[in-house]
Amino acid sequence: MSHKDEKNKNIDTQPISLEEALQSKLSQEKRLLGQDLDSDERTIIGFFEQKKRLILDRIYIIFNQTRKNLDMELKTKNELREKLVSLAEKEYIRIEGFVYEGEEREAFILMEKGEELIK
Repeated sequence: MSHKDEKNKNIDTQPISLEEALQSKLSQEKRLLGQDLDSDERTIIGFFEQKKRLILDRIYIIFNQTRKNLDMELKTKNELREKLVSLAEKEYIRIEGFVYEGEEREAFILMEKGEELIK
């Protein structure tokens, strides 16, 4: 093999190595996705599978219906809101304020990171 052929061979393998490195990193990030969540946070994220935008009252009803059926301790709205704030800090959801019938309310909206976790 000539020196020129050897040089071309080295150049050809570099893009493949970079692509492999990127694929490996993406695969690792996907495996790590959600590992920073507790079981309640994972449960809450699952509620966004049907609708990408939910309000606290709806989350409260769904969450406690599930727990009641399993004879588990029910959570208060404040406890659930704390979980939602934690999910927002971890960038799985975002919190958006709005006014409904003159009352300030919050909507919890699934973000890309949350969507990836549901997939």
